[in-house]
Amino acid sequence: MKLTRRINVILLPVIAGVFIITTEILNTTMEDQARLVYEQQLEQTLTNSLYRINYETNLADSIFSQMVNSHEYANYIVDPSVHVLYDALDSLLNKQREQVRSFMPGLVSLQIINADGDILFSADERELFTEPKLPLIPKQQQRWLDKPTHNLASKGSFLFTNEEGQVHLARLHTFSSEFLSTGSRRHKDENKVSYFLIIINMDFIRLGTPALQEEFANHYHINLNINNNLDQSNITPTITLGKSKRIVSANLIHPLFEKEVTISDKFIDQQLKEQKNNQWFLTIALILFSYSSLLSLIHRQIINPVLKLTNQVRSGKKSTLETQQGNDEVAELNNAYAKLLVEVENLAQYDSLTNLANRASFKNSFARALTRSLYQEEPLAILYIDLDNFKQVNDHYGHDVGDQLLIEFSDRLLESIRSTDACSRVPQESAVARLAGDEFAVVLANSTPDTAAIVANRILELFKGGFTVGKQKHNVKASIGIAIAPDDGVEVSELMRHADAAMYQAKSAGRNCYQFFTKKIADAMKEKIDIEDELIYSLENEQFYLMFMPIYNSESLTIESLEVLLRSSNPMLNKCGPEKFIPVAESTGLIKKIDLWVIDQALRKLKEFNNTINYQKTFSINMSSVELHNKDFPKKVAKLIKKYNVDPKQIDLEVTETSLVAYDKNSIQVLNDLKALGVSLSLDDFGTGYTAFNQLIHYPVDHLKIDRSFVAALSNQDDKDQSMLEIIVSISRIYGLKTVAEGVETQQQLDYLIQLGCDYLQGYYLSKPLSEADLLSLLNKQNQPRFCDL
Repeated sequence: MKLTRRINVILLPVIAGVFIITTEILNTTMEDQARLVYEQQLEQTLTNSLYRINYETNLADSIFSQMVNSHEYANYIVDPSVHVLYDALDSLLNKQREQVRSFMPGLVSLQIINADGDILFSADERELFTEPKLPLIPKQQQRWLDKPTHNLASKGSFLFTNEEGQVHLARLHTFSSEFLSTGSRRHKDENKVSYFLIIINMDFIRLGTPALQEEFANHYHINLNINNNLDQSNITPTITLGKSKRIVSANLIHPLFEKEVTISDKFIDQQLKEQKNNQWFLTIALILFSYSSLLSLIHRQIINPVLKLTNQVRSGKKSTLETQQGNDEVAELNNAYAKLLVEVENLAQYDSLTNLANRASFKNSFARALTRSLYQEEPLAILYIDLDNFKQVNDHYGHDVGDQLLIEFSDRLLESIRSTDACSRVPQESAVARLAGDEFAVVLANSTPDTAAIVANRILELFKGGFTVGKQKHNVKASIGIAIAPDDGVEVSELMRHADAAMYQAKSAGRNCYQFFTKKIADAMKEKIDIEDELIYSLENEQFYLMFMPIYNSESLTIESLEVLLRSSNPMLNKCGPEKFIPVAESTGLIKKIDLWVIDQALRKLKEFNNTINYQKTFSINMSSVELHNKDFPKKVAKLIKKYNVDPKQIDLEVTETSLVAYDKNSIQVLNDLKALGVSLSLDDFGTGYTAFNQLIHYPVDHLKIDRSFVAALSNQDDKDQSMLEIIVSISRIYGLKTVAEGVETQQQLDYLIQLGCDYLQGYYLSKPLSEADLLSLLNKQNQPRFCDL
């Protein structure tokens, strides 16, 4: 998943989650706060109700005081039979009621009741000519039924519900005439007890105050329980709020009743709905704003710089990024990438060891210079340089020393190439390059063969006196091949290939020299390409076959071994012979397939000879020097030995001395691995590779095959050549090695070699390479056991 998508997937949920949780917390807090406010409103409503109850109770007591202290009441008590006095008191009551109702509209009635519970006076709203009625007074509140208390002066309140279901407050005063002042009494009479009953409409206790109704409409509920405690003095009115956070309620405990007011959740939800909707709308807006702002910031500060880096990587173009200031991660990434890109570009264009242009950079510069040169019809030269004997430096002194030598040579080479030599329109560092290993190249602009030769000689002069690395002097030389455009080619690859071929021609000419590309080299190159094509064709179409060259015992002149030789029925390969097509096979890598084919066919034939003619001698099979660097070669040989189930002692593998000129641990290891299989090893063409005799101890070989050039020289009666042969044979005996003399072509050579004590002989004088049929015939002539036809 890309970074932008990951940010989109992660960022929006995180921001939304944070804001949603915050909004939920705010909504919960807002809801709790609203509930607290509503509870406080309920508390205030109940407080106001309690105040109103107390206020109107006090007014009722004030009315009572005014009544009992009035002359009308006193006169009536003295002589209740006088109608004038009755009417005066009745008028006073009604007048008092009307006055009080102006500021206490809930006043229902004022009544005076005698000791028997009969109504004496009643100021109320009854219709005319109707008898007054006592309200539905609870029995426990009808004090006149309790005779013993008639002499007591007391007051009390109680609630009751009238016929219409309304809640009324009754204030009942008990009064005895003995409490009248002395001046008010006209004569001594028995005490008379009266009851003053004041009825006040308190239905707001049941329905709620107007303020409550206005605030909460129909969304509240009142639970009223009238208890009318007789012992009202010991109960103090208290107000408590609801104990649950989810329920808004308030409780009023009064001596006369208990009341609980509850606000419905629906009302609270409705009241908060708009606020919550606004809050959620604001939350969504903040989420979108925060997301877009952060996303824009992230894109500007992170994504865009990263994408810029990504596009730079994908485009592969030279970086245009500038170093950014700051310690943030993106700046560090940008700077690290810019630095890395510079390093990568340097690695892509320059050799890391010598700082010269590498092959790719050189070819690009060479192509531009060649295009310009062809357009301006100017010659252009390329010098292909290869260091001679450099491999020995690596093998004997290590790669560190070899690297130092390459650096030293590169520095000298750059100093020797003058600005007038190198392409004036190509940077000098691109005109001189290290192509690979110990191979270098130089491009010369507007260069004729003469000027190219001057530069080549100047380069060869660099090797005079050798190169000193540390305290060791190394006499390394160089071979240089030169190709000139447009005569030798008009393509970069063509010119480089031709210069390379000329360089190999210089090596063949003795090294430490230069060679121009010529038609002869071109013909040789064409021939090599043709040979390579025919080798591939011959492998695919089975156009190879084996010949056998007998090797004789010098004492008995009987066949001791058979050297297996490769031949081809392909017309071109047959014409040029193994001496030409084998080197081509080695240079192209085809030799590995050919080697395995030869060994496979030779072992198959050896097994056949063992089974048919009871052949007990050895097969001597040539192996390419290329196999000395092939660690898998011994395993493949072992696999073939096992495949044909032949005795390894019957196998002798030949390798040329020239492939072992320098002591190479890897090559020696391959030879040791082959030796461990049980086969014998021969060092072919001995004497041509300048192997020091003391090096023989390192080679796990069994035979030395003396090169035919030493045998051929015996015909010249040269004492030096005879001495050389004597030395080789003597040294071989010291090291316990058998000697094989190649190229025996005269009786004189044969006699001398036998006399010298050479162990085995081989040459045309004894036998030419034979086909299988001729070989079988020869074996028959030498009294070999007969065998069935193949």
